Parts: sequence; structure tokens; C-alpha cells
Amino acid sequence: MEQGKDDTLIDIIIDDELVSSIIESLEIVAGLPSECCIYRVHDNLRALNEKAYVPHLVSVGPYHHGKGNLKSMEKYKWNYLKSFLGPKPLMLVENYVQVFRDFEQDARRCYAETFSSLSSNEFVKMLVLDGCFIIELFLRYRLNDRRQKDDPIFNTSWMLTSINRDLMLLENQLPFFVLVNLLTFNPVDTHANPSNYLSESARSFFSGMMPIPLQMNAIVRSHKHLLDVIRNALLPPVEERSSQNIQKLKLVPCAMKLQQFGIKFKKGEDFNLLGIKFSNGVLEIPPLKIQDVTEPLLRNLIAYEQCHIGCTNEFTSYAFLMDSLISNKMDVEILENHGILDSWLGSDEDVMGFLNKFCVEVNLDYDFYFSELCEHVNKYCKKRWHRYCADLRRDYFYNPWAWISVACGRNKFKFEGQEIRVQDIYKNVCTHTEQVSKAYKKETDTPRKTATSDMMVEFTRTEQMKHENWHRIYGGGAYEKDTGRGAVAAICKGQDGRLIGAVYIKFKCQNAMQAECRGVELAIILAHKLQIKNMVILGDSQRLVKTLAAGENTLVWDFEEDYNRLKNTMREYNENYP
Repeated sequence: MEQGKDDTLIDIIIDDELVSSIIESLEIVAGLPSECCIYRVHDNLRALNEKAYVPHLVSVGPYHHGKGNLKSMEKYKWNYLKSFLGPKPLMLVENYVQVFRDFEQDARRCYAETFSSLSSNEFVKMLVLDGCFIIELFLRYRLNDRRQKDDPIFNTSWMLTSINRDLMLLENQLPFFVLVNLLTFNPVDTHANPSNYLSESARSFFSGMMPIPLQMNAIVRSHKHLLDVIRNALLPPVEERSSQNIQKLKLVPCAMKLQQFGIKFKKGEDFNLLGIKFSNGVLEIPPLKIQDVTEPLLRNLIAYEQCHIGCTNEFTSYAFLMDSLISNKMDVEILENHGILDSWLGSDEDVMGFLNKFCVEVNLDYDFYFSELCEHVNKYCKKRWHRYCADLRRDYFYNPWAWISVACGRNKFKFEGQEIRVQDIYKNVCTHTEQVSKAYKKETDTPRKTATSDMMVEFTRTEQMKHENWHRIYGGGAYEKDTGRGAVAAICKGQDGRLIGAVYIKFKCQNAMQAECRGVELAIILAHKLQIKNMVILGDSQRLVKTLAAGENTLVWDFEEDYNRLKNTMREYNENYP
């Protein structure tokens, strides 16, 4: 009987312990959502590029606190703390300890993890040391007279660059109110508002590595941490964001297809990465400079938007939009030629891979910031005329050189925004034409082998005699391997040998064969423009000329059939795009 009472008592004690444990866990969980703003990046994102999320030189906050590879910076932190406290550090340290004892739990609740292994003393010490280091760093960056001559951070550029990168990482943050309180009790510089001064200092510090506006676009927003300061600085003005009709994710075709639909690309203004606009068939995109810091910045901004409750998805939306514009290296080349992409990477394939990997393991079904813009672009592409032009470009004009003959008006060439009037051709290219003519007159049995020759064209007396009653079109190109610059030229001579027309254009070139090819294409376009039907096309590569002549075994190219077929289309194009 007594044994049964003892068993019941044990069960009650065990149940009480279990209930207390569950209640304690619930209290811990209940405190996370409201203040939490600093997260550990989830494993799926981290696996794609772990280096983009972890600090390389300096740790800030508890996530990477005490890691062996980051301990070498601790002595510099203490040096900066000493400088920040000034000649009488005792009073400030006492104030800081007292204040942050009161704020400790508020600071802990800003992190998604509890860090129970860090005692109260260790946690407060970390806040003071890391926070004062950041403020002193910002002060030395803005005020040259605060810098010490033997300071390695400012005397070795790689250290400042690494610290700049590390301080923008999501896992490497302090709550912004910690920095504000540290500066409030030690007003080392004249400023009215510590929060505003810190945000201005942060924007100044990070602007050395990325295009961040030094002035806020609108009313100063509250900041969660330094990454949030960067994000707020890069966000568009509040009125622009509120006017966006944010809906479900719906993207646009790639850049090459958009160009086929007649959409033109334009470089937007700096310091406004999200300021992408579409109007009257022009897609304006601010430049993106791809350098070492670009990937960690974008990845951490996206990770923050993915983790933080209630955070909007502007930069996640930007990544999805850029991913949709880039599907092959031709898309990269189009955006590079318009100054939209400025890459330090080695090749167009590398740039394509760089931009296509940001959306992996990232969710964005709704709250797509560019939904209204994409809707306008897609509506433009669906219009009957624009779809017809896209089919025309794809089927007849497979490269931008051939399209010149249709895109021009009656008496103008339009090439990359520049108009070349037929009546001005002689004046613009007379010098080069003279050089080309001399090259033709020079008799030689072997073609020039150098890619930098004035003209890659052969002209023999045999061909003169063979087609002496026909017009002669000469086309060729030059290429400078060292600079990557190229030039193409084409001239047309009549039956009597007199010069009828000439075109000379400089362009970006990849190799000598491409220059030759474009030169012959330009010759064909010139003939079409001058409405010449019977002609001999002479170029450096006879095989190439035959290929361009639709595979025929003759150098005769008759545009009459194609011209009649496209005449109405050309007239409609000129009416719509005068």
C-alpha cells in the first residue's frame, strides 16, 4: 500500500518537471518573432556558396564570436575601443556596462538563436567591444585626423576591403540600437541625432565599395542593423514603392527576344539599382557593376528578405528579373553593349552563370516588386505588329547588320542610335575609302594575313573582266587583337568604275573572321540600300560570300524578290518608327 503512494508521488514530480520544461520552451519561442532581425542563413542557401555568408577577417555579434580564424582582429578591436573611449575610459565603461545590462535581453531577442553558452558578462562585453570598433572605424573613415599613422586597416587596402565586406553580412551584425546607445554616451563629433549620424557614416563607408547614395531617398527609416542600412539606402523612394502594383511572379523573355520584339535597352541612372523603367518600347535598367563584393551583398540582401517576417522582396525580385533577362551569352552581350552590365569576370558565360544562380533555393511566388513593369513589357510583346517584327527579325535578319537595311528610312542608316545619311557618306568616310581603293589597285597573288590590315579584300583583273558590266561591291573588316576594336567598310562602284556609295563603321569585335564576315554583310546591305540588283560581291573569303548568297554557286545576289516581299513591311515600319 505504501509502495503505491510512493509511485504516485514520483509520477506527479516527473509530470511537474515535464510541464515546467515545456512552459519554459514556449516562453523562449514566444519571444522570437517581434524583435528578431538577425538570422543564420539556412542550409540550402549556404550550400550554394558558403563563403558569401561568413566573415573572412572580423567577427561582429555572437554567430561567429570566438572563431579561431577571426581572432587575429581582436587586438585591433581593443585598440579601436581604447581610442573611442578617449583619455578617461573608466566612466564611459561603467556607463556602457550599466546600460547594456538593462538592454541585454532586448539585444538577445534580436537574434534568431539564444546563445545560452554566452554568459551575461561575455555578451555585454561583446556588444561594447564590437560596437565601439564599428563606430571608431566609421569615424576614422570620415575624419582623417582620427587615423593613426601605424593603423594597418587604413594602410593596407585589402584589410579595409575585407572589413567592408564582412560588415554587410547578415550573420555578422549588431542591433542598430546598440550602436546608437554607444554613440549617445560618447558624442565624439558634433551631430544632432546619433541615429542619423551613424546611418550617414555607414552609407559613406559602404559607398566606397558599391553605388550607395549618400543621402536617403525619403524620410529616414528605422534601421535594424548595418545590412538594413544598406538595403534602405538602395530602396527607391517610398512614393515609388507604394505606387507599384505588386502581384504574383510573372517574368519577361530574355534580352535577345525582347530586342527582336523591338524593345530597346537603355542604361539607367547610377545609385538606383531597383529603378528599372519601361516606357514607349524602351527598357531602362540601371548599371550593375559585377565585382568581388557584388555576390555577397546581393546574396545577403536576398537572405535577409527570405528570413525576416514582414520584409518586402525588392532585391529578391531584382534577382528574378535579371535571371529572366539572361538565358545565354548573347543576352549578356546585349546588356554589356548598352552599359547595363559592367563585369570584372572573365567571359560572358561567367557573367551568365553569376546572374543565374541567385534564384536557386529562393522562393518568390507573390510580392513580386516588378510585376507591373513585367506586365507592361509582356503586353508590348504581344501586340500584333511587334510579334510580326520579331518573326521578321528571326526569319530574315539573323544579325543586327542585316537589320540595318530594314530599320533605316529612305535616306538614312540607323546604327546603334547614330544616323548616317546617304548624302553624308562621302564626307564621313572619304579618307578610309581612299585607303581601300589603293588596296584594291595593289596587285598581289596572296591575300594579306594580318588581321589589322586596312581591308581584308582581294580584287583581281580576272574578276574585273568576268563581270565588267556589273556593279562591284567590296566589303571587308579589320581587327585589332590587343584592343578588341574592329572596323568594317563597304564601297560600291558602278559599271564605269565611279564610286557610288560607301559605309564605314567602328564596332566591338571578337576576332578577325567576325570582322571579315561583318564587312561582307555590310556590303550586301549597302547594295540593298542603293537598290542594286546585279552585282559582284568581293571579299577576302569566297566561301563566306557564297554562304551569304543563300548557298548558290555564284556571287550574284538578287534582292528583288526579297525586296518586293518586304516592301510593305518596310513602309509600315517607317510609319510606326519614323
